[in-house]
Amino acid sequence: MQTISSKNTQFYPSIIQDYLEGKLHSIANIAHGLNWAELQAKKEIKKASYTHRTILVEVLQKQYQDFTLVEEVKNNITALGQSNTFTITTGHQLSLFRGPMFFVTKILELVKYCDEAKNNNLQLVPVFWMATEDHDLAEINHFNLFGKKYEWDIEGKVATGRLSTAGLAQLFSQVPDFPDWLSACYTSSKTLSEATRKLVSHLFGQYGLVIVDGDDKLLKSLFFRQIEKDILETKYAPILRESTRKIEKAGYKAQAYVRECNFFYLGEGFRERIEFSSENEPQFRVLNREVSFTKQELQSLIRSKPELFSPNVLLRPLYQESILPNLAYVGGPGEIAYWFQLKDMFESENIPLPVLFPRKIATLVSKDEKKKMDLAGLQLADFFLNEEQFREKLWQVLQVKHDEFEEENALLESLKQRLLRKAAEADKSLASAVEAEMAKTSKSMGDLQKRLNKAHENRFQIQIKQLQKLRSKFLPEGHLQERHENFLNYYLRQPQLMELLHDVFQPFSFEMEFVVYD
Repeated sequence: MQTISSKNTQFYPSIIQDYLEGKLHSIANIAHGLNWAELQAKKEIKKASYTHRTILVEVLQKQYQDFTLVEEVKNNITALGQSNTFTITTGHQLSLFRGPMFFVTKILELVKYCDEAKNNNLQLVPVFWMATEDHDLAEINHFNLFGKKYEWDIEGKVATGRLSTAGLAQLFSQVPDFPDWLSACYTSSKTLSEATRKLVSHLFGQYGLVIVDGDDKLLKSLFFRQIEKDILETKYAPILRESTRKIEKAGYKAQAYVRECNFFYLGEGFRERIEFSSENEPQFRVLNREVSFTKQELQSLIRSKPELFSPNVLLRPLYQESILPNLAYVGGPGEIAYWFQLKDMFESENIPLPVLFPRKIATLVSKDEKKKMDLAGLQLADFFLNEEQFREKLWQVLQVKHDEFEEENALLESLKQRLLRKAAEADKSLASAVEAEMAKTSKSMGDLQKRLNKAHENRFQIQIKQLQKLRSKFLPEGHLQERHENFLNYYLRQPQLMELLHDVFQPFSFEMEFVVYD
C-alpha cells in the first residue's frame, strides 16, 4: 500500500490540515490529541456525564426487533448497557445501494479503531448513524455503476428514511446482473430506512456494527430540553455565531450557516424549517406550509411529540452526542469542519465534544492498473497532480521533447530592441509601428511553438491517451474515485474487498491511501 501525506494533496482543506498539525486549539478551542490517551481521557469525562444506557439499549432492541441479529451485533447492543462500554460513530445519508465508496471505507475505519481499542484498555462499539431525517433527495437518488448513472425518479422534501421503496424494483431491472441479495434488501422492506439497515447489516454485521435511527420518539424525548432551548429560547444561535466568527476571523471558511432556529418540522410527507416571527401571532411558522404555532402551543408539542422536530446539520451532532456514550466521530473533511463550530455549544450543555477523526481518503487500484503505471515509470501520486502538472509529468517520463523557444525568443527580443533604436534615430513616431509588427511576429512564433510541441506530442499520443484514461479511473470526471464510484463497482468484482480494506487500514493514519486489489 502506498500513501500520500495529507499536506501534499489538494483534497484536505486548510482547516483540516491545521487541525491534524495541532494548530486549532487557540482558534476553535479544539484539542489535538489524536491518540489513545485522548480517547482514554474522553472516556472518563463521558462516563461521568452519560446516563441514558438503559433507554438506548431498549431503543436499539426495538429498532432491531424485526431483524435477525448476528451474534456480534447482539453482543454489542447488550454491552452498551454496561458502564465501561462506549461508542465510536460515523454517519451517512441513505444513498441508494450505499452510494459512493467512501461510505464503506469510513465504516471499516471506525471498525478498525474498535478492534485496536481492545489492546488499549478500551471497550468500543462501532456505530453507524443513519441520516434518516435528511431530506436532500438529490444526494441519494442516484448511483454510478460500471460507467453508467442510474437515477431514482422521486421528488419532494421528505425525511428520506420514511420514503417508500415501491418503484425501486423497476430501477433494479435496468441494472445488468443486479445481485439478488441486494435487491432483496429493498424489495422486502417498506421504507428506505428499513432497506438501508438490512444492506448495512449484510455488509458489516460480522464486525458488530450497531445501526442507530435517530428518527425515534423515545430518543427525541431525551433531547426535548435542547429542542426547547433552540426554538423557544434561541440559546444556541448566538453561541454558534460567535464560534463561527472566530473561525472566519482566523481565515477559514465556515462550513455551515447558522440560523436563528436550527430545527425542522417533520410533517406527513414533508420536512420544512421552523421560523420565528415577532411581528404577529402566532409566533412560529413552518416554511412553505400553512402550519403555525404560538409559543405555548409549540412548547406543548415539543414535550408531547418530540419526534416531530428534526435537528439541522448543526444541532444533529448535539442530539447524537446526547443519546450515545460516544468518544469519537469519523467524518469527511466537510463534516469535521462544521464540528469545529460546535465546541462552545457543547460546553454550554456540559456534553463533551467527541474526538474528531478525519476519515481516510482511499483509492482502489487494480493490479493491472498498478502494472501499467509501473511500466510507464509513474507513481500513484503523479495521477493526482493537476491537469497541467500531469501532462508535464507524462512528457518527462515519456521523454517527449518540449521546445520552450527560449533562444529564439531571446533573439526576437534583441531584434525588437535594435529596430526600436533605429526607429528612434529616424522618427520616434515609428516606435509604435515597430511594437505592433513585433507583437505580430511574437504571436506567430508562439503559434509555431505550439505546433512544433504538438508534433512532438503526437508521436506519443497512444501512450498519453492510455495514461490519461488510467488517470480517469482514479479521478472520474475530475472527482475523487471514492466520491464518484459506487462501492459495488469493486465489491462485485472482489467479494473479499471488506476484509482487504479492514486489514490494511491503521488507526491514527490520516493520509491518502492507495489499496491494490486483484
